[in-house]
Amino acid sequence: MLSTNCFCTQTYVCLRLFVFSTRVTYCKKIIMVKMLPKLPRCIANKRACLWINCLAKLSFIYACLAHLHPVVRNASRPKQYDSHFADLNLTSLTFPLPMKEVPRFEKQNPTIAVNIIGYSKTHFIPLYRSKNIVKENVKPTTLTLLFVNKHFYLVRNVSRLLGKNGVASSHYCFHCMCSIRCTRKFKYHQSLCSA
Repeated sequence: MLSTNCFCTQTYVCLRLFVFSTRVTYCKKIIMVKMLPKLPRCIANKRACLWINCLAKLSFIYACLAHLHPVVRNASRPKQYDSHFADLNLTSLTFPLPMKEVPRFEKQNPTIAVNIIGYSKTHFIPLYRSKNIVKENVKPTTLTLLFVNKHFYLVRNVSRLLGKNGVASSHYCFHCMCSIRCTRKFKYHQSLCSA
């Protein structure tokens, strides 16, 4: 006699149940996945940021590694970047990384310049601007991170993220968050805005 009833227990789901004179069950363990914070829909629809499915305290590290070692497929999986942890100098840093320790991170990793943008319901706010500049003809790799809900997201396309209605701008000032198309005007603006 065959029964097709399935039952659920706390962490197991019954796949097959055969009822004879004795009961034989084959169960498969369910992997419980904790839901991690995602981007607000208005930002996610712009498709400018990379969300890495990791804990918030490690999101800064994974966002940096995702920029330094881009992956074509399954870029949101942290497993793709685990082999590159040795590329970053993370000694004496606490995680989740507070904003006051970002300059120490840049000092320990002089080839990386980090700009951090925040979001508050309607507009973007500059939270941190990199102080790493060109030293000895070595230009640091500049990456932009978005900080929302205690989680860091890698910004792949700043123009797409900050632009409105698909209007792209070639340059954004991270001090005042204004957009400027002309390179010459942008350099002039930077000299005034950063002073």
